[in-house]
Amino acid sequence: MITSFKGFGENAVTFEADNSLSSAGVPVKITSDGKVAPCADGDKVCGVTLSVRDGFATVQLKGYTELPLAGSCSLGYTSLAAAGNGKVKVSATGREVLVLYSESGIVGFIL
Repeated sequence: MITSFKGFGENAVTFEADNSLSSAGVPVKITSDGKVAPCADGDKVCGVTLSVRDGFATVQLKGYTELPLAGSCSLGYTSLAAAGNGKVKVSATGREVLVLYSESGIVGFIL
């Protein structure tokens, strides 16, 4: 891709991290008051971890992000959900996002 959408409208919040959350670039869900954990297959994605350290996770809630894609995805408004293992997939019950890039097993979208 020749252009970059990174940085567009980024919004991030710090949450307490579940013990199973240990790395950046992971789609997450809210599990309890102020706490996030990695998404399981079929979960709606609330955001993507930017960093995880000392029991806390900085989570991007808005803006452009890229994640590994399970399957294929059309450009434009599409519903995505977690596919497990840090990936997302097209799902009728997922969160509607604006997909700007979908190639080589990566999907770029605006949360």
